[in-house]
Parts: sequence; C-alpha cells; structure tokens
Amino acid sequence: MLCTASRNMNSDSNGHTGLKVAGGIGFVKGVLCMELLIGNSGSVPLTGFAIQCNKNAFGLAPKSTQIAGMPDTLQPGSSVSVRVPLEPNRLNSGSPPPNHPPLLLQ
Repeated sequence: MLCTASRNMNSDSNGHTGLKVAGGIGFVKGVLCMELLIGNSGSVPLTGFAIQCNKNAFGLAPKSTQIAGMPDTLQPGSSVSVRVPLEPNRLNSGSPPPNHPPLLLQ
C-alpha cells in the first residue's frame, strides 16, 4: 500500500462508535486501487454507501461512484472489505501534494 488511514465515526449517546473505516491506496495486479475495510460497530444498520474524491495533487478518482461488493445494508457487528479501482489525472487540483492530505468521510 502506498498510504493507509483509519477513522471511527458516528458516536451515539452511549459513546459507542458506529461506522469504522480503514483504508489504503496501492497497486493490485497492476491496477491502482483504494482498499477499504468498512465496519459497523453501532446498534443500527448502515445504508447509502457511495464514494467521492475531491480534486487532489494526483488527480485520483474512483472509476465508479458505486462501491462494488458493498452490501446495500451493513448490519451491526459486521464488516466488509472492498476494493475501489482508481484512475489518475481525472480530478487534478493543480497544486503539489500536501504533507498531510485531508481526509473526509461522511
């Protein structure tokens, strides 16, 4: 993997975290991909998953906004590993890579 990141989000009133995401970017069999491990440690099902990249120094963008292999509903206590193929030079920001790239998960 060229880079990795992880994030816990959506704390409920009891301090439990729902959505958990860990990911990395690298080459898989010659194809540039973002690999994601998406988990639900909350008490309710999660739905409505899609992916979007902002303009960036490498122009990386997903080949599709739909996440292949992602179930429509992620049940509490479950997780899924997905691979998102990326294309370079589609969302160029025109600026050099930052030392600490921003990450936004919604």
